Parts: sequence; structure tokens; C-alpha cells
Amino acid sequence: MTIDEIVRLVNGRLQGDGSQEVHDVASIERAGPDDLTFAEGARGLAKAGASRAGCILVPEGVSLPQLTTVAVPRPKLSFIRTAAVLRPKPATTPGIHPTAVVDPLASLADDVCAGPQVVIESGVMVGPGTRLGAGVFLGEGVTLGSQCVLYPRVTVYPGARIGNRVVLHAGVGWFRRLWLRLCRRPAIQVSPTGRGDRRG
Repeated sequence: MTIDEIVRLVNGRLQGDGSQEVHDVASIERAGPDDLTFAEGARGLAKAGASRAGCILVPEGVSLPQLTTVAVPRPKLSFIRTAAVLRPKPATTPGIHPTAVVDPLASLADDVCAGPQVVIESGVMVGPGTRLGAGVFLGEGVTLGSQCVLYPRVTVYPGARIGNRVVLHAGVGWFRRLWLRLCRRPAIQVSPTGRGDRRG
């Protein structure tokens, strides 16, 4: 995808060579010459000066000399929009994997895709077009909207409600309105009150 095409997609303002191509997206720290990234806020813009990214989405009015940038009102949203083009969702076949455990009182749309070792408890409702990766856990009474993607090992705790077109990446835990990315250190555990207890 050329940078000129990105400019048209996000209706941005180009600084630099629009004929250059980018093939993927990455964080500001990891982006290379073939990657698109974004920078906003004082900390992000400070890092952008040393970035090797092929193109950086920046807020309107920001100029980064000698770097190729596209200025937009909301860089993060434009980044997400472009990422969806650069990384299209892989095709999946609707159905429930034989190793998945689905409570008979759960309600799943006909075209839901549930991968290996998925656990879906009683009272769960999952909307059309949603994909559940390997090892996803949906606790009792969870409501999950349509066209969502839950990557492997996501945990959604009982009673949580998640809307449409939500993407949760591997290792995320969701308790009611709280989400936590579970890391090796420090460990984060979710208490019954919905607060995260951090332990070293």
C-alpha cells in the first residue's frame, strides 16, 4: 500500500514521499522502513524523532523534519483504520471446534466460530460473525456482540457486556467494564469487586 493511498484513505496531509510503500503496522519503537505507525502526545512525538518507520501518522499541525508523515485529526483512529486494510481478517469457517465446551443454556449465533478448548458457560450470548480463538473463556452471563474477534486465551469474566466489533488480543482479561492485559511480571489478578490487584 503506498503512502499516497493511505493519505486518501484517512483524508490526511502528506509530508514526504507518497510513492513509498508500507506493508505492515507496528509500534513507534518497533516500526521499520516498511511499517506504518502513529505518534500522539508529548511522549509519542518524542519517540517519533528516532523512529525508523516508513510513515508516521501525526496530529494536525505537527511537523517531523526528514520523516514521512501524514497529519490527521486523530492519529490512533486513522492507524486502526489503515491497519484493517493492511491486515485483513483471515477467512474462517463458522462452527464449534470438537474440543470446545459450550453450556446448553448458552446462545450462539449460527455463524460464530469457536476454536479449540474454548469454554462458554451458562447464559452467555454471542452475536453474529464473532470469532473466538483457542482457549477463550466466557464466564456465566457474558454478552458478546457481533463481529468481535477474541484472540487466544482471552478471559471474559461472568456478567461482562461487550459491544459490537470489539477486538481483544491474546492474554486480555475483561471484568465488567475493566480490561487488563495479563503479563508474566508483575502479575495482575482481578478481584470480585472488579479492581485489579497488582502483585510483584
